[in-house]
Amino acid sequence: MIRHAAGALAALLLMGQAVALAQSDPVARALSARALADARTGAQVDRLRRAAQRAAAANPEDADLASGVTMSVSATPDAALTTIYNAGPSVALFATSGGRPTAAGGAANSQFLYFPVASVAPATNGNLSAVLASTPDYAAWGWSAAFETDSDRVEIRLSSCVTCLFRVRVDGRYIARAGTAGVNYVAHVLLDFAGVRRPRTITVEASDTNALRGVAVRPTSNIWRPGTEPDRIVAIATGDSYSEGQGASSPGLFGWPKVLGRLMGWSDVRQVAVGGTGYLSWGGSLNRSPIASQIGRWLTVNNDLTRDDVDIVTVAAGYNDHGAVGGTIYTPEVIATQALADWRAIRALLPRATIMVMGPHAGARGPDGRTQAIEAALQARFAQWRDMNALFVPVVGTSGATPWIFGTGKVGAPAGNGNADIAISGDGVHPSDAGHMIYARRAAAAIRAELGRRAR
Repeated sequence: MIRHAAGALAALLLMGQAVALAQSDPVARALSARALADARTGAQVDRLRRAAQRAAAANPEDADLASGVTMSVSATPDAALTTIYNAGPSVALFATSGGRPTAAGGAANSQFLYFPVASVAPATNGNLSAVLASTPDYAAWGWSAAFETDSDRVEIRLSSCVTCLFRVRVDGRYIARAGTAGVNYVAHVLLDFAGVRRPRTITVEASDTNALRGVAVRPTSNIWRPGTEPDRIVAIATGDSYSEGQGASSPGLFGWPKVLGRLMGWSDVRQVAVGGTGYLSWGGSLNRSPIASQIGRWLTVNNDLTRDDVDIVTVAAGYNDHGAVGGTIYTPEVIATQALADWRAIRALLPRATIMVMGPHAGARGPDGRTQAIEAALQARFAQWRDMNALFVPVVGTSGATPWIFGTGKVGAPAGNGNADIAISGDGVHPSDAGHMIYARRAAAAIRAELGRRAR
């Protein structure tokens, strides 16, 4: 679908010869620009491939748990840890991902960092509206912050909602796989390494409106920012509430885009999806926007990124276009026509990103014939698009593929006719933690197969 990496390298080697000619020849100038674009795309795909190879060998989803550390959570700080780094003023000491690190307004919250990633505009009820008053449409889903230290006791300080969960990794391994909640809206997360001092990389992953308040260590220690990753991969996940991570026990920890990122070695996954929306759906009474109107806001909310920073985009929509949208039931062909326009708009915004288009979700619908017809129409439009740096992945069983989630059951009410019994949460719509894991692992398999094909 794109040139082999060797072709990209050859394009780069020819640049010096092409530039002089391009200055006087418009045709050569166009060819030179195309060669440079091909070279950049080839380099980007090579980075995706290297990250995937490293993740196949070692990723936190499949690694053993961390050893030599105990974790406890308290509502009060550890008085012995007197070297304190408030997150807002010390943001440069953390390697963050999942959203743009943003200090809240007002003296009480100015030390805290929140991580807006999505916009629900024109609605103004984003989940950060209470703390980011100037941008009430902004929402956060999942973020992480990493730092290094040689302290044998470390306290991570979070400001938390009651149901907002977090996890901690030490040198790439989770202390516990399950998410942990704070105490009375505050979490002082104490890591005790039993007196053993040595440099460690510590990463806290948190969800929703959890805020990073800071870190405290021994008075004889400090913290510093981790070194740059060998291949930093930035991903954007758009779509509906499935890509928000809804249905999971914690959207920002266990939503399939985040799990996929960990399986693929992606450094920074941004869940820009907006629940209730789709290619045509704007969320009805939620007063949101279809994907076409969201695309232009991605780099506004995430203004720490540029169009050249984004390496891969996942597009997973169609569930909310299945029924009536504004009183109209649209044909699969109309839905697919709008989808094609959206894909082209994403390509215009992010010219070098790999775009993975997924078929529509079915929830506990079976999948039914209409969902399969929508997927078939999307795949037909995708074939017409002929974008050389994109792939289409069937989800509900068209083109000979097996459906990712099938059956009419759900957690708590099994039907005995498919994996929906465990993969669809009790609401009958969104994936459970197991369902999000299925989505992530099947998406990872599809991307790995594509990267392998491109290497040939």
